[in-house]
Amino acid sequence: EWLWSSRDESAGHLRRYTRQSLRAVIEKSGFELLYINYYQCLLFPLVAISRMIGRSRESAGKMEETPGKVVNNVLSWVTQFEVKMTRMGVRFPWGSTLVAVMRKV
Repeated sequence: EWLWSSRDESAGHLRRYTRQSLRAVIEKSGFELLYINYYQCLLFPLVAISRMIGRSRESAGKMEETPGKVVNNVLSWVTQFEVKMTRMGVRFPWGSTLVAVMRKV
């Protein structure tokens, strides 16, 4: 919850989850959880700093939405690297986003 920001509101989010709280909601809803992992682990420090600064300065949130071309290319490379690590079976201990795959039982 401490990462909650105006970006969540503009995306229509209602809440943020931890791995454990999302697992509980999925299982309570009658789904079988097949996979759950955090995403954006490697960029998490930047996200956390941006969200904290964004609470006092609206311009920080706008910078997160529209980084310059060079910064965007670096962030994209980091994200692609993280996706490759995930495909190799790496499970991240934290991140700004959760990914879950489930099946109705």
